[in-house]
Amino acid sequence: MPLASLVQSIQMPVQPITRPKPVAILADRRVQYMSHSYVCRRVPRNHIATLLCEDLEPQAGDLILVRVLKIGRFDFIESSDLSVTPICEGQELIVCYAPVQGNHDSIGVKDTSERRYQLLNPAGIASRSESRAYLSNQATELEYVGILANTRGQQINIGHWAIPVGTGNYVSQPVIAVIGERNLPGEACRSADMIRGLSQSGFTVGAANITGVPGCWKVGLLRKSGAKLAVDITDAGFIGVTGLGTAALEQIFLSLSGYLADSRVDIMVLEIEQGVFGHDTAGIVSLSCFQNRITSIVLEGRIGRETELERDALRALGYNVTLVDIPASRKQYAALS
Repeated sequence: MPLASLVQSIQMPVQPITRPKPVAILADRRVQYMSHSYVCRRVPRNHIATLLCEDLEPQAGDLILVRVLKIGRFDFIESSDLSVTPICEGQELIVCYAPVQGNHDSIGVKDTSERRYQLLNPAGIASRSESRAYLSNQATELEYVGILANTRGQQINIGHWAIPVGTGNYVSQPVIAVIGERNLPGEACRSADMIRGLSQSGFTVGAANITGVPGCWKVGLLRKSGAKLAVDITDAGFIGVTGLGTAALEQIFLSLSGYLADSRVDIMVLEIEQGVFGHDTAGIVSLSCFQNRITSIVLEGRIGRETELERDALRALGYNVTLVDIPASRKQYAALS
């Protein structure tokens, strides 16, 4: 070999050897005993076959296996069958990974480099983080075991089982958007009241929670109120809307509204649990597809002039807005209900 060619071959970078990811086969009995959380409900349990044991960083929406180390703030898990199940130390859970977002919503939350996770939401959302929002001894601590995968060792993500976007769907049904109402379990829910009134009047109603925190209690409430179908952002393959761009918000809206339209309901009721000037709501109401599909907006009234500004902003965009919780609009809201 000529000297120049020999020198060139020595100077060439050495290609790293790619090693296959270590994969452990999960016994069927072990998978059956795992608690399957609500946010992972669209993934069939029988598609969970292997565990990626390498110290890989999961991506948002990945199904991960965790083991309960300490019971804290949450001593239960919302299950895939929309029930609530107590949890105990040592129990294995199928949950969804959520990375810590670097924005204002994550003040007081920081990443940790350990394998200790926290249960952020009993619907089955976990993250490798510490929060100062409540004392550390109040957190439900989890041990990260690994990323769940299929028979081929491919990571499973709730996005793989999401409702298709369906951009070509023609929506002929009336679509009512309820904006600005935030409620907790046990509180009155305007969307549920509207669904109840519409269903009792003989209409079949489809409901979707577009921005709210995932939870089986909300979907269960909407169904018990008379909704033929009720879906939320996890059905679109997302575990939260914070920090999402316009394209992702459009995907969520098109997926859920198109799915309800295909189910042949008479009327759709969509919940947006945020004020009009919130980042996520502002992005949604500005979408041309949202403007084309929304028939009427029910805006939750609050004390002060902010609500009037929200109403005027929506009307400037061409929406038909009913402002509720003020005397002049109560009769109009009653007619909608």
